[in-house]
Amino acid sequence: MTMMMMRIKRPFTLLEITLTIAVLAIVASFTSIGIKQMVDRHSFNNEITTLFSSLQEAQVIACTYQTDLSLELFQKKERLYYRFSTLEPLPRLLFSQETKKLSTVGKLLANGIKEAKVRIDIYAGGRVTPSTLLTFIAKGGGKLCIDLQKGHLIKVVYGIDKPCV
Repeated sequence: MTMMMMRIKRPFTLLEITLTIAVLAIVASFTSIGIKQMVDRHSFNNEITTLFSSLQEAQVIACTYQTDLSLELFQKKERLYYRFSTLEPLPRLLFSQETKKLSTVGKLLANGIKEAKVRIDIYAGGRVTPSTLLTFIAKGGGKLCIDLQKGHLIKVVYGIDKPCV
Protein backbone atom coordinates (compact mmCIF):
# COMPACT_ATOMS: atom_id res chain seq x y z
CA MET A 1 0.00 0.00 0.00
CA THR A 2 1.09 3.45 -0.72
CA MET A 3 1.62 6.19 1.82
CA MET A 4 -1.45 8.02 0.62
CA MET A 5 -3.77 5.17 1.38
CA MET A 6 -2.25 4.46 4.77
CA ARG A 7 -3.27 7.70 6.33
CA ILE A 8 -3.03 7.63 10.08
CA LYS A 9 -5.97 9.14 11.95
CA ARG A 10 -4.79 11.42 14.69
CA PRO A 11 -7.00 12.68 17.51
CA PHE A 12 -7.86 16.36 17.86
CA THR A 13 -5.18 18.49 19.46
CA LEU A 14 -5.73 20.41 22.65
CA LEU A 15 -5.55 23.68 20.71
CA GLU A 16 -8.33 22.62 18.34
CA ILE A 17 -10.58 21.58 21.20
CA THR A 18 -9.89 24.82 23.11
CA LEU A 19 -10.69 26.99 20.07
CA THR A 20 -13.92 25.09 19.43
CA ILE A 21 -15.04 25.54 23.04
CA ALA A 22 -14.16 29.25 22.93
CA VAL A 23 -16.20 29.82 19.77
CA LEU A 24 -19.16 27.92 21.25
CA ALA A 25 -18.94 29.98 24.46
CA ILE A 26 -19.04 33.25 22.49
CA VAL A 27 -22.05 32.10 20.46
CA ALA A 28 -23.82 30.94 23.65
CA SER A 29 -23.25 34.29 25.38
CA PHE A 30 -24.79 36.25 22.50
CA THR A 31 -27.71 33.85 22.36
CA SER A 32 -28.35 34.07 26.10
CA ILE A 33 -28.42 37.89 25.96
CA GLY A 34 -31.03 37.74 23.21
CA ILE A 35 -33.10 35.17 25.08
CA LYS A 36 -33.03 37.26 28.28
CA GLN A 37 -34.20 40.36 26.39
CA MET A 38 -36.99 38.34 24.78
CA VAL A 39 -38.11 36.93 28.15
CA ASP A 40 -38.03 40.42 29.75
CA ARG A 41 -40.07 41.87 26.89
CA HIS A 42 -42.60 39.04 27.16
CA SER A 43 -42.91 39.52 30.95
CA PHE A 44 -43.49 43.25 30.49
CA ASN A 45 -46.12 42.71 27.78
CA ASN A 46 -47.81 40.07 29.93
CA GLU A 47 -48.02 42.36 32.98
CA ILE A 48 -49.49 45.28 31.05
CA THR A 49 -51.90 43.02 29.13
CA THR A 50 -53.08 41.55 32.45
CA LEU A 51 -53.65 45.07 33.82
CA PHE A 52 -55.52 45.98 30.63
CA SER A 53 -57.74 42.88 30.88
CA SER A 54 -58.43 43.62 34.55
CA LEU A 55 -59.40 47.18 33.65
CA GLN A 56 -61.83 45.91 31.01
CA GLU A 57 -63.28 43.37 33.47
CA ALA A 58 -63.71 46.13 36.06
CA GLN A 59 -65.57 48.20 33.48
CA VAL A 60 -67.95 45.28 32.79
CA ILE A 61 -68.46 44.69 36.54
CA ALA A 62 -69.21 48.38 37.07
CA CYS A 63 -71.86 48.29 34.34
CA THR A 64 -73.34 44.95 35.42
CA TYR A 65 -73.61 45.71 39.13
CA GLN A 66 -74.22 49.47 38.70
CA THR A 67 -71.39 50.40 41.03
CA ASP A 68 -68.42 52.72 40.91
CA LEU A 69 -64.92 51.25 40.96
CA SER A 70 -61.47 52.78 41.01
CA LEU A 71 -58.01 51.77 39.92
CA GLU A 72 -55.02 53.13 41.78
CA LEU A 73 -51.54 52.94 40.29
CA PHE A 74 -48.89 53.93 42.80
CA GLN A 75 -45.17 53.75 43.35
CA LYS A 76 -43.64 52.45 46.55
CA LYS A 77 -39.89 51.92 47.00
CA GLU A 78 -39.14 52.30 43.28
CA ARG A 79 -41.74 49.64 42.38
CA LEU A 80 -45.08 50.20 40.67
CA TYR A 81 -48.24 48.60 42.10
CA TYR A 82 -51.92 48.66 41.23
CA ARG A 83 -55.13 47.97 43.11
CA PHE A 84 -58.80 48.02 42.21
CA SER A 85 -61.24 49.10 44.88
CA THR A 86 -64.94 49.68 45.49
CA LEU A 87 -67.20 50.48 48.41
CA GLU A 88 -69.64 47.74 47.38
CA PRO A 89 -69.40 44.26 48.93
CA LEU A 90 -68.63 42.37 45.74
CA PRO A 91 -67.65 38.68 45.97
CA ARG A 92 -63.91 38.13 46.12
CA LEU A 93 -63.96 35.65 43.23
CA LEU A 94 -65.70 38.23 41.06
CA PHE A 95 -63.58 41.22 41.96
CA SER A 96 -60.16 41.08 43.59
CA GLN A 97 -59.10 44.14 45.58
CA GLU A 98 -55.60 42.86 46.30
CA THR A 99 -52.53 44.97 45.54
CA LYS A 100 -50.57 43.62 42.59
CA LYS A 101 -46.99 44.42 41.62
CA LEU A 102 -45.80 45.50 38.19
CA SER A 103 -42.23 44.27 38.59
CA THR A 104 -41.01 44.93 35.05
CA VAL A 105 -42.28 48.51 34.77
CA GLY A 106 -39.71 51.23 35.33
CA LYS A 107 -41.79 54.36 34.79
CA LEU A 108 -45.42 55.42 34.52
CA LEU A 109 -46.41 58.41 32.43
CA ALA A 110 -49.89 59.93 32.41
CA ASN A 111 -50.35 62.10 29.30
CA GLY A 112 -46.58 62.23 28.92
CA ILE A 113 -45.88 63.38 32.50
CA LYS A 114 -44.11 61.09 34.98
CA GLU A 115 -46.44 60.25 37.84
CA ALA A 116 -45.93 58.44 41.14
CA LYS A 117 -49.67 57.98 41.72
CA VAL A 118 -52.62 57.83 39.31
CA ARG A 119 -56.27 57.20 40.16
CA ILE A 120 -58.71 56.05 37.49
CA ASP A 121 -62.45 56.02 38.27
CA ILE A 122 -64.82 53.63 36.52
CA TYR A 123 -68.44 54.71 36.88
CA ALA A 124 -71.60 52.58 36.86
CA GLY A 125 -72.29 53.43 33.22
CA GLY A 126 -68.85 52.23 32.17
CA ARG A 127 -67.34 55.69 31.71
CA VAL A 128 -63.66 55.95 32.67
CA THR A 129 -62.21 59.20 34.03
CA PRO A 130 -59.94 61.04 33.82
CA SER A 131 -59.44 60.60 30.11
CA THR A 132 -55.73 59.96 29.94
CA LEU A 133 -53.04 58.05 28.13
CA LEU A 134 -51.10 55.77 30.48
CA THR A 135 -47.64 54.92 29.17
CA PHE A 136 -45.75 52.13 30.88
CA ILE A 137 -42.00 52.10 30.23
CA ALA A 138 -40.16 48.85 30.84
CA LYS A 139 -36.98 48.74 32.90
CA GLY A 140 -35.10 47.22 29.98
CA GLY A 141 -36.57 49.53 27.33
CA GLY A 142 -39.79 49.40 25.38
CA LYS A 143 -43.20 50.73 26.23
CA LEU A 144 -46.89 49.95 26.12
CA CYS A 145 -49.77 52.37 26.42
CA ILE A 146 -53.30 52.04 27.71
CA ASP A 147 -55.51 54.65 26.06
CA LEU A 148 -58.35 55.91 28.28
CA GLN A 149 -59.05 59.04 26.22
CA LYS A 150 -62.37 57.95 24.72
CA GLY A 151 -64.38 57.54 27.93
CA HIS A 152 -66.01 54.14 27.33
CA LEU A 153 -63.46 52.66 24.94
CA ILE A 154 -60.29 51.29 26.52
CA LYS A 155 -57.53 50.18 24.18
CA VAL A 156 -53.91 49.14 24.45
CA VAL A 157 -51.23 50.33 22.03
CA TYR A 158 -48.56 47.71 21.38
CA GLY A 159 -45.14 48.31 19.92
CA ILE A 160 -41.73 49.20 21.20
CA ASP A 161 -40.90 52.08 18.89
CA LYS A 162 -44.39 53.25 17.97
CA PRO A 163 -45.58 56.49 19.53
CA CYS A 164 -48.51 56.11 21.87
CA VAL A 165 -51.25 58.28 20.33
